[in-house]
Amino acid sequence: MVKYTTNLYGDRIEIIGNVILNLEYWDCECISQRYIHRISESSCSICRSIKDESPSSRENEVLIFVYD
Repeated sequence: MVKYTTNLYGDRIEIIGNVILNLEYWDCECISQRYIHRISESSCSICRSIKDESPSSRENEVLIFVYD
C-alpha cells in the first residue's frame, strides 16, 4: 500500500511499506553527500545522472544532508 503525505517542511512524501521517499529530491550516482538534488535540477553536473531516470531520495537522508 502506498501512502502520500508531507513532512514538517512541506515536502511531498511517499510511504511504501517501511520505505519513506521524499518526492522533492532525487539521488544521482555520485558517492559524496552531494548526491541529493532538488527536483528543480534536471541533471547532475558531476556524474551526468538525469532526474527522470533516477530514484527519489529517502526521507531520512534528506533530513540529515539537506535540513540538518
